[in-house]
Amino acid sequence: MGTRPSTNDSPDKSTPGAIRGRRARGLARDGSAAEGETPAPGNALGGRFQIGPGVGKDSVAAPDVARCIAAPEELGLDTRVEFREGVIRELNGLPDGAALAIDLTPTLRVDSAGLSALMLVQRHAETRGQRVVLQNPSDELRFLLALTHMADLFDVEPKRP
Repeated sequence: MGTRPSTNDSPDKSTPGAIRGRRARGLARDGSAAEGETPAPGNALGGRFQIGPGVGKDSVAAPDVARCIAAPEELGLDTRVEFREGVIRELNGLPDGAALAIDLTPTLRVDSAGLSALMLVQRHAETRGQRVVLQNPSDELRFLLALTHMADLFDVEPKRP
């Protein structure tokens, strides 16, 4: 049996796959825009995600939520690193004790890699005394959070109508 290629695309690694992955996303080793690449103005995440005080049309950030990020349509293997790094950058820009909302209204699919990204974001927030609020998760995501015993890690706001 042959060996499987490494899928480690951590920005701290310099494996050929990680370098190709960062280049494909237009990112340098430190997560910033790679040479010759320009992220969309006002959006360090290359246009796939929206960042703002209350992003979704029907999304109303709770009074204690400092920022809101709209998750991608598919939170999975292809988007996990970019999403995680973008959310962590936002958390780093917030004061200790602040809350960051992730608007899941546009998110149609979350796989195990997406769940892992959410868990890593939550762990980072917890080290700074911050909270991550999941807004408008689908019933499927709520089920996955319960099944994986991750539901108690997050504040979850209203389900979709």
